[in-house]
Amino acid sequence: MYILSMPRAEAVVLAGFERYLSTMIILLILLSAATLVITLDEHFKEQDFNKRDLRSFSSLPAKKCYQYAGMFFFTFSVIGVNSEIGGMHFNDRLNEHALPQLLKQVTPEINQLNDQRILLVDADQDDVNSYYADFVARYYFFTENADAKEAFNVSPDQFKDINSQYEYMVMPKPHQTYQKLAQKTYRENITTGTYQVSENDLKRKTLP
Repeated sequence: MYILSMPRAEAVVLAGFERYLSTMIILLILLSAATLVITLDEHFKEQDFNKRDLRSFSSLPAKKCYQYAGMFFFTFSVIGVNSEIGGMHFNDRLNEHALPQLLKQVTPEINQLNDQRILLVDADQDDVNSYYADFVARYYFFTENADAKEAFNVSPDQFKDINSQYEYMVMPKPHQTYQKLAQKTYRENITTGTYQVSENDLKRKTLP
């Protein structure tokens, strides 16, 4: 799927040396943490794990230090987990009107590779110019023949030619220019949704 939908620039970044270097750094941090835990365990007074209890400390200060350290790290972990959960909820609210979420409201995701020609009409110029909308369309509809367009400053005949290149049109949010051209060209008052493209009209129809 990534071969079909991922922009070349993004693929180059993912296949770059920096990504693998970052992976090695994370792996080394994990190994260092494991080594630290093993070293701490080897310095316990009682080496037999089955014999360890509340009295298995070399001194009372050592026991208190262990308890305080354990409480500190436990509290820090709870705060960290709570912060992460809060961040996830924040991202969900932030992306509530993102393109993938809008697509879910008009049509289900396709999970089987196909060759359907799909036009995604997106009113967000930045999403189209950055190829983000193209990536989302190809991944969401699982086809390499999905394109996203925003600019439709064309004549009715050119508008019809553009649509004729595709089998389906998907409009997740209102696009004034496209809707006005559709009304002028096909005499259709379209709204958000999925449409099957024919020579003379746009017929509302769910994707197969």
